[in-house]
Amino acid sequence: MHDIPSEDEAFEKLGPLKGLWYESLYSAILDTNQHFKDNCDHRPDLPPLFSWHVRSKFQTLLEPHTNAYNFAIVPVPGGSFLVTHGVFACKFRKAFNGKLPPPTNKTQLRYYNANSGLSIWPTLPGWEQLRTFPSGGTVNLLVYYDLDPQHELAWVKIACPRCATLTEVECLWDKPIDNPLFSGSSGFEVKHSTEEREDLPFEELPFEEDDDNPLTGLAE
Repeated sequence: MHDIPSEDEAFEKLGPLKGLWYESLYSAILDTNQHFKDNCDHRPDLPPLFSWHVRSKFQTLLEPHTNAYNFAIVPVPGGSFLVTHGVFACKFRKAFNGKLPPPTNKTQLRYYNANSGLSIWPTLPGWEQLRTFPSGGTVNLLVYYDLDPQHELAWVKIACPRCATLTEVECLWDKPIDNPLFSGSSGFEVKHSTEEREDLPFEELPFEEDDDNPLTGLAE
């Protein structure tokens, strides 16, 4: 049985990719706010529509960096996507009432519960070199964010789900990403997505949606 990395191990393995996520979400939310100001028929208090725009712009901002940061973007049904990096598959979601949102359909439920077959026992001191990670498989992570009252980015966290139902989520760990603006990073840069994507349909998958494909089965 393979081990699940601790939060410190996972953060170390994700490296600078965490900062890229934070910066890109920050920029995507700024762009979305501007888009809503420019379109009077758009209301930022409609969470699904606002989140859809953020997700679209976020993916656009990530795409040029796949080679430099060694990750892949995997499209999945419903206009969503995953980022894969090493042993990790990372799904991005908007917080619900300040917490990690529970799954809303079967494919999300499978994604949240996929880590249940991995070992959660900590590695004893001195045995770290014998620690193994999934070969040909993944450790599923959830990267989620929330907004402040001004609809700007409040925080970004990474969670490693252990198990979930349609109403509750139990995580092995849940840790915030440091804000590059406050961590002494001089490389923080606000980027902008100049185009609206047309390949991300705005739709919700019903709970009955099912798919046996291991990648499309992770759809949002």
